[in-house]
Amino acid sequence: MSYTIKRHHLGVQWLSQSIEICGDKRRLDEEQRRQWRLRTCGVASALMCIRHLGRGQGVTVSDMLIEGLSIGAYRDGVGWIHSGLANLIIRRGLWAMPIGMPRETEAIRHYMGKTGAPFIASVTRGLPTDGRKGGHLVVVDGHDFFQKKQQVHVCDPDPDMGADTEWIDWERFKSSFSGRAILCSKKGQSLG
Repeated sequence: MSYTIKRHHLGVQWLSQSIEICGDKRRLDEEQRRQWRLRTCGVASALMCIRHLGRGQGVTVSDMLIEGLSIGAYRDGVGWIHSGLANLIIRRGLWAMPIGMPRETEAIRHYMGKTGAPFIASVTRGLPTDGRKGGHLVVVDGHDFFQKKQQVHVCDPDPDMGADTEWIDWERFKSSFSGRAILCSKKGQSLG
């Protein structure tokens, strides 16, 4: 009996990190929206994962930003602290943990296969292949490592990057991926 292994894609609903696009104008004034326009990738990515795992309905990117700032999850000159973002996810009744993830296809397959959950990855904005790594957060919600051209599926909250979700060549992703990630899943789910 033969069969074909297909892409593994979770279908996370995309959210924009742009406060203007999110419609969250009621909580932040114009100066605050301008200040945070390119710095909410972490909370937008966390909220994408939270919603995918069945929590956070009615919560906005602005809500996450304000809560994240109140618990010290953002540091000027550094950006979003991964343990702080994990704490935002945990506060919604889910499990989360920042890790150093091997930049290998097997690590992604293992994690997504065990949990059926997306994860947040630290990449460089625009996924360049020039050796820069990290500084921007995206959600990885799929992989296709079964074909000759290996790919991962990325939900990039930055609306200026062109596509909101897309399949990215593994080598391009890997060249920008810092190896830092935030894993999340429903509580009690084994990562064994």
